Amino acid sequence: MADPRGTTTRVEVAGRTMRLTSLDKVMYPATETTKGEVLSYYARAGETVLAHWRGDP
Repeated sequence: MADPRGTTTRVEVAGRTMRLTSLDKVMYPATETTKGEVLSYYARAGETVLAHWRGDP
């Protein structure tokens, strides 16, 4: 029987394992952007974004 939540992907980030599901789920219908694409963007842009927030309360 197939997983009703979709495919599960496990990734390791900073020594911790995360379970990601439904990466093909459309999060933004107007642009057809998927959950996987959103996570990919944050993974690539994270260092830059966090650098701007350092020192903020």
